[in-house]
Amino acid sequence: MNKNVLICLNKLDIGGVETVVVNQTIELIERGYRVVILAQKGIYTDMLIKKGAICIEFDFELKDGYDLKRAKEIENIIYKYDIGQAHIHQLDCIISAFPACLITNTPYVAYVHTGIMGVYSWFEEHYSDYNGMFNMYFNTAEKLVAITEESKIENMENYKVPEEKYVVINNSIRFDEELIKDITPPEKIEKFLIVSRLAEEKLISIKNAIEIFRNYHKENSNSTLTIIGDGKCTDSVKKEIQDLKGCVQFLGARNDVINIMKDYDVVIALDRCILESIATKRISIVSGYEKIGGIITDKNIKEAASSNFSGRKLKEVTIDEIVDDLKKLTKEQIAKIVEKNYEFAYNNLNIKNNIYMINCEEKRDLQINKKLYLEEEKKLTDKITEEKNKTERIYKECKEAQAYFEKQIENLQKENKRLNEIIQNNEKNMIELEKIKNSRSWKYSRKVVDIFKHKKNSSKD
Repeated sequence: MNKNVLICLNKLDIGGVETVVVNQTIELIERGYRVVILAQKGIYTDMLIKKGAICIEFDFELKDGYDLKRAKEIENIIYKYDIGQAHIHQLDCIISAFPACLITNTPYVAYVHTGIMGVYSWFEEHYSDYNGMFNMYFNTAEKLVAITEESKIENMENYKVPEEKYVVINNSIRFDEELIKDITPPEKIEKFLIVSRLAEEKLISIKNAIEIFRNYHKENSNSTLTIIGDGKCTDSVKKEIQDLKGCVQFLGARNDVINIMKDYDVVIALDRCILESIATKRISIVSGYEKIGGIITDKNIKEAASSNFSGRKLKEVTIDEIVDDLKKLTKEQIAKIVEKNYEFAYNNLNIKNNIYMINCEEKRDLQINKKLYLEEEKKLTDKITEEKNKTERIYKECKEAQAYFEKQIENLQKENKRLNEIIQNNEKNMIELEKIKNSRSWKYSRKVVDIFKHKKNSSKD
């Protein structure tokens, strides 16, 4: 069996997709696969190279249409490393990785990581070719791996993919010796850790997390907060904690988050970071994208895991409720919560049981739905024709508007010329009038008129 795997994603940096790839890569290497990763260089690159991965710096540029130049580069990589299957993790990679797989007859797995509604619509609205590409890409995939049932249903309804082509695999983690060694549950609640990308879409979550700590700190002045993460909203986050000087520190972006977590009592985060917190036996609080999900326990962990700890399926709780619960926790209660959470994650979210690989002995032709292909080609042709007609109509309207305004400008110029001539004539007349006023004959005439008026008035008397 060919055990050479190509993995495509944007960048080996901090983020949920990226840590999925890191765990997937290490697990595959341990299973004897040779893993080739195409991505921009990030904080995980050197670590994965040390683990045995082949990391090739690659820029998946987002633009309209298939990127055949980059597709050719990927095609050459597939042949060079004798790739048996490809795993395409992000939508940006489609325009170059998909055609490369088609050309080389390389079966691929399409990952449906997004759990945010409207992502596909955004691509289709901003890049006109994406609707057709999505249809072909998802329907031609050997398998589609969705992170939640909801993301599977959205994708299936949008692109009419047969349900049997999907497999739902919640975010999972590797419980290797390095992770589980020296793990001991916290004994008290004092050291808080927030882990997040400091991005716009995470701001509500981060503010929720900071507010939880702020309220707890009022009750326990010995408590401290550490924030791991980086992004465009770093300055905004720092403003949020100005009143907490002396008890907060920033560590920036890190690639050893799990090891850092072991030194803290409480982790407040979202998504995969919560899973990592559970795996390191920390008290885990879901800060929520909009609403606060609360402390993860054996009563809500199954529900929380089904939405990858985003908090979307959890009952909303208040900050005061969380603080009160944290204050009441004893050493024994803390141990019971984290041990039960760990047990659930080990049994249900262990990557050893949650990884999908194509079972193929040799390369085979990808099964392209010719009817679908022709339908998409027709849609694209119709769209091009529609855009062409629209452009021609707009051009005609612009030319008509141009002619109209040019005529208006011409009329205004004529009117301006006529007014200038009147002004010039008036100026000449005024000059002549002044000359007459200053002449001797004018002065004499005025004197005669004055005498005449005087005599006329005298005769009336």
